[in-house]
Amino acid sequence: MIVYGAKIKSVFFFSLCSMALMVPSTSSAAELVIADNGISSYQIVIPDEAVDKVVDRWLMATAKLMQTAFQKNGFEIPVLRESAKPADKPGIYLGATAFAQENTIEINTNDWSYIWKTVGQNLVIIGSDRKDPDRWSSSGGYAIHLALLGSVKGALDFMREYAGVRFIFNNNVDMRNPGVFDTEGNVPLDTRSIAFKSVQRIAVAADLNLRKTPPVKSRSNGYSNIENFYMIANNYFPLMSSSSTLIPTIRWNTVISVAEYSETHPEYFALLPSGKRACEPAPGYEPINSAGQTALDVTDPDVLNLMFLAAKGQIEKGAITLLIFPPDQYLLDRCTCDRCNAFFGMTANTYPEVIARGESGKLWQIYFSIAERIQNTYPEVKVVLWDYQDTPLNSNIVSQFPSNVIPLLHMGTLRDFDRLNGVNIPAGIAAVEETFTAFGLDGPYAPEHTPEYAAQMAQAMAQHNVKWTSRDGSMKVWGLQSPVYYVYGRMLDDPTMDYKDVEKEFYTAAFGDVTTQMTNFFDLLHKQIDLYSDFFGLYQPAWTTSAIGRYGRYRDNKWHHQSIYTVEFVIKANAQLTIAEQKTKNPDVKARLHLIRIEFDYLSNLGKIFNLQDTWTNYPSPRSLTLLLDTVDAWHNQIKTLAGGIGDSRMQPLKYFAEVNL
Repeated sequence: MIVYGAKIKSVFFFSLCSMALMVPSTSSAAELVIADNGISSYQIVIPDEAVDKVVDRWLMATAKLMQTAFQKNGFEIPVLRESAKPADKPGIYLGATAFAQENTIEINTNDWSYIWKTVGQNLVIIGSDRKDPDRWSSSGGYAIHLALLGSVKGALDFMREYAGVRFIFNNNVDMRNPGVFDTEGNVPLDTRSIAFKSVQRIAVAADLNLRKTPPVKSRSNGYSNIENFYMIANNYFPLMSSSSTLIPTIRWNTVISVAEYSETHPEYFALLPSGKRACEPAPGYEPINSAGQTALDVTDPDVLNLMFLAAKGQIEKGAITLLIFPPDQYLLDRCTCDRCNAFFGMTANTYPEVIARGESGKLWQIYFSIAERIQNTYPEVKVVLWDYQDTPLNSNIVSQFPSNVIPLLHMGTLRDFDRLNGVNIPAGIAAVEETFTAFGLDGPYAPEHTPEYAAQMAQAMAQHNVKWTSRDGSMKVWGLQSPVYYVYGRMLDDPTMDYKDVEKEFYTAAFGDVTTQMTNFFDLLHKQIDLYSDFFGLYQPAWTTSAIGRYGRYRDNKWHHQSIYTVEFVIKANAQLTIAEQKTKNPDVKARLHLIRIEFDYLSNLGKIFNLQDTWTNYPSPRSLTLLLDTVDAWHNQIKTLAGGIGDSRMQPLKYFAEVNL
C-alpha cells in the first residue's frame, strides 16, 4: 500500500496506457529539420474551412502564436489557408486539413487526444476539434462557446517541446469570447504570460508518429470555464457537456415524486417505524425535506425500473454519460419493510440504525443493478455515482466496479486516495477536487500548497485514473502560487517527472536574468508554508468538521497568517524580490514581478498589522495605537488603489493578468 500521508520522496513509474508513442527504433538516426540557422522553408497550414467558426478562430490564433514562436527564434514562417499553400514547400498542417484526411490521419474522441505525424517532409498536428453545442452563454452580443480543441493542445505541446514556448502565467483572457479576436484572427499576445526560450534549431524525428491522450478529460478551475492558451497548455481543461461532472442528472425524488405517486403507488415510499409510508404525514416526521426529497423503498422493483426508464429517456436524447444523484439525509436507507430489512441485514427503527445501514455500503448494490441494466441495453453509456453519505467507498465495501460506472469522489488531500487501494475502477474516476480552492484558513488570497504537494497530488490522480475533476472553488493566487500551478499542470502530462526539474523550468522561463533571486524568494516561501500545506491546510490532519467549527480545529486565521508571514521571513523574502525588481532589464519579467509584489505586499502588510495589534495589546499606549491605525489605513489605501481608488501606487493592476480582488 502506498501511504500518501507522508512526504513522497521517490518518483513513481506509471504505466500510462493513455499515451502511446509509436516511433520505430531507427528514428534517432534521421531528423526532419523544420528550421535551422535562421532559415525555414515551412508554412503553417490551417484548413480552408474548419468544422465551425469557433474552431476556425482557435486554429488561426494558435497558428499565429506558433508563427510568433518561430519569429522569436529568428525564423520567418507564414500562416496560410490550405488552398493558398505553395505546392513546392513543406508545411506544418494544423487541424483537420484535407492533407491529413488524404493521408488517413484522423482522430475523433471526446477527450484532448492529439497526433503528431510526419508525412514525407510535412508534419501533421491534429486532434478532435468542435464547439460544445450545449455549453455556451451570451456576452456582449456574442455567443461564447466552449470547445474541444485537441489540435490546439497538440500545437501548444509542440511549441513547448520543440520551439521553447512556456505558458507560465494565466492572464485570464477568455478566448471563448470572439470579441478578443481581431478581424485577422489575432489575439493580443501577452508575453508576460507566455515566455519564449531561445531555440537555434527546430527538428523532429523523420518518422515521428505519436498519439497522446492527456490523462484528464476535464479539470476546471472552480466555477470558471475560461478557456485560453494557459489553461489548455497546462491541462486545466474546461467542463464539456460530455464530461462526467456536467451531464444529464437523474434524481431519485424527481423520478419518484410524492406529487405523482403518493396516491397511486404509496408502496414506492419508505415504510416508517410508525407503520405509515413516507409520503403520508406522520407525527414527528416531515414527509418532504427542505430539498424536496422524501424516503423511498429502493428495493421495490418498480422503483428501480422507473430509474432505469428515466436513464433510458436521457440516453435516447443523446446522453453518453449520466449522473444518478443521491438524496441527502440517508433517505434511501429508511424503509423498514421486510424486503429492505433482508437486503440491508438490519432494521431502521432508529436514526443510528439508519446511519448504520448507510455506512454498510450495501446501497452500492442497488446502484450497480441500475447500471447493469443500462450497460446491457446501452453498452457505450457511462454512469456516474457519487461517493456520498450512504455510498462510502473503500476496499472493504466494494472491490470491483462495473466497467460502465464512474465514481464521483471527494478529493481533498492525498490521504483520500488511500481508501482506493484494492478497489478496481476500470472506467476511471471523477472528482470534486480541493487541491486549490481559496477556502484555506489563511484566506482566499494566500498560497495554499508547495510544489512538492502539487506534484504528489498529480501523481496520485494519474495512478488512480482520475479522468474528470471540478475544483470546489477558484485558483486565485496567480502570482505567489504561479510555480505551484505550473508544476501541478505539467506533472499531469508526465507524472514520472521530477517536480524540481519542472519548478526550475518555470523559474528560468519566468524570471530570466533574475532567476537566482526569484528561486531564492520562492524557496523561502515554500519552506514557510510547508507545514500549513501538509498539516493545517484545507482537509489536512488539523482540519476538522467537528462540532467546534467547519473551519478547523486550529481555525484562528490570524495565528496561521502570523506563523507564515513572520518578520524574519518577510525581511528575507522582500530582500530577494527587491533585488530582482532592481536588477532585471526585461519588461516582461518586471510585469511578472509586479504581480508577485502586489500579492506579497498585501499579505506581508497584513502580517505587520497583526504584529502591531499584538504590540498594542501587550503595551497599550497612544503611540502603539497610532502606529497600528496608521498601518491599517495604509493597507486599506493600498487596496483602494488596486481597485482604482485613491492615491498613487507602483502596484497598478496589470492588463491581461488575473484581476486581483483584494
